[in-house]
Amino acid sequence: MKYTDDILENKITDLQKRVIDWATKYEIWTDSGFDSYAEQFDDEPQKHGACVTVMYTEGGLFSVLNGYSGGELFDEFHEMLEETDFYCEAYNHYQFCFYCKEDDLNEAYLQYFYWRWILRVTEPEYTTLHQEIFDYFDKNPKKLSVMPWRKYEILISEIFRNQGFETLLGAGTNDQGVDLRLLQKDGIDPLVTLVQVKRYSENRAVGFEAVFSLNGWVHTENVKGGIFVTSSRFLPSAKKFAARENSRITLADGKDVSTWCKTVHDILERDRSKLFTDEYLMNLVASNNDGLRGKVFVARSGFNMVANDFAIVLKESHQLVLMMKIPGLQIADDEGKIYTVGYELARLDSEILRYRRDEYIFRGRKEVSHTGNLAIHGNNKLYEEWDWKPRQYDWND
Repeated sequence: MKYTDDILENKITDLQKRVIDWATKYEIWTDSGFDSYAEQFDDEPQKHGACVTVMYTEGGLFSVLNGYSGGELFDEFHEMLEETDFYCEAYNHYQFCFYCKEDDLNEAYLQYFYWRWILRVTEPEYTTLHQEIFDYFDKNPKKLSVMPWRKYEILISEIFRNQGFETLLGAGTNDQGVDLRLLQKDGIDPLVTLVQVKRYSENRAVGFEAVFSLNGWVHTENVKGGIFVTSSRFLPSAKKFAARENSRITLADGKDVSTWCKTVHDILERDRSKLFTDEYLMNLVASNNDGLRGKVFVARSGFNMVANDFAIVLKESHQLVLMMKIPGLQIADDEGKIYTVGYELARLDSEILRYRRDEYIFRGRKEVSHTGNLAIHGNNKLYEEWDWKPRQYDWND
């Protein structure tokens, strides 16, 4: 069965209505609601099991689902879900995730949420740490023609920025035919290229008039040249005009943009791989404390226990960071014994090389903590800068 976006969205709406109606009947739909996974956890979509919606509750339904009351209602809740395409699992005591029972439907939702995540992170400077954006459009070029037009302009700007240009993206409206300016230093004055971007559907071609207009702005501003970029194609008249001997206009269609995406993905992937070499990581941890200030973070985690999650920043942009979890080093007593309750430090030695695995590498977003200091939200945790003091742990559960 082919699942359209409308079908997938309606299934989620129907599921949520069914749960609300059931809980309302027993007067336990209080202090409860639904969110998407992205809204609730502010994180990337899951890669295997698609969480189609997240229910949060602290009212009567909370008591039922946690087994504090109404044991028969707990069973009835899950019996009610058997009539749907979904099942429910507790994420914690007050958040519950709904997943697909069938593989085909799960795959459809994985693609659905991944596309929305791609659009969400197609933002200036985010692309440096989200090379998957470019890989996606290299492998799914038809998606270029259905992007929101502003997102398409941002994508084109980021393609050039990640290839070494300084980019000046216009406001998006009243730009007089110029969406983007590319600056490349050459001596005293920067070389400027004007870029016009048109996100068109596949069956709509760019004609002569639009290309002629960009050519006029190139001559009026007396710049190096112009690039007309579209997600679709160009009419023969536009190609003929751009091919004239005195033209300073370059045309780029959807196939060209897809090729550019592959180039940028390869550049970013190569740069990222350098961060995980033995040499880079060992040089990083060999820095003294001052050299690692602002690079090592820690988060608290665990239910009915206390655990410290240490992580180190490998790369950062203005808003994002790429981090890798690192081990803790428990402090032994005078006899060399380590207990289930004690203190630990971040372990900054060759042991971190064992953590170069996908499950230990994650992206985070910078924000300000409740103390007014820099914090990083990632991996479903809030990390704060480590103060280089021993952190208490309690592994008893």
